[in-house]
Amino acid sequence: MTGKIVTLAELVEILDVSPKAIRDLMISPSFPFHEKNRRGKAHLFDTAAVVNWLRERERKRAAQKPDAGDDPKSRTQRAAAEIKELELAEKRGDLFHLADWAPFVDDLMVRARDELTKAPIEFGEEYSKPPPIDVTVNWFTRKIIEILNRLSGGMKAAPAEVGLAGQSRRN
Repeated sequence: MTGKIVTLAELVEILDVSPKAIRDLMISPSFPFHEKNRRGKAHLFDTAAVVNWLRERERKRAAQKPDAGDDPKSRTQRAAAEIKELELAEKRGDLFHLADWAPFVDDLMVRARDELTKAPIEFGEEYSKPPPIDVTVNWFTRKIIEILNRLSGGMKAAPAEVGLAGQSRRN
């Protein structure tokens, strides 16, 4: 469908906008000119094409607007709700503070390092001559898994020296 072919001044009057508003729109590479000016001639516009272009542009802008839940007020409400949920979980004892576990983890790391450094000594006591590489690899693999399993047994429950969230036994 073809609309009326008009000049810039007529388009400004039809759309009831300023000439600057139309010039700003004309910057867009997709703006529909009927005929771009050539040396002294005025731009010509097809009113139907311009109106359709403006509608499509507005439709695309509306599709790109953030969700209603993404406005500052909604984000603030969501953050407040999350804080309340965390506070409730902490009261129930469902949360723990990482700092409360630090001494326990440090202790496990020291024990792991100690046991792992003893492994080569135990290996040397078990084998007087170096065994084939596959035997060595299998022995160390089993030994490391054994050590890790022994150490991880304490990770299933909070140690006695670690209090529940909010009830830290730190000084």
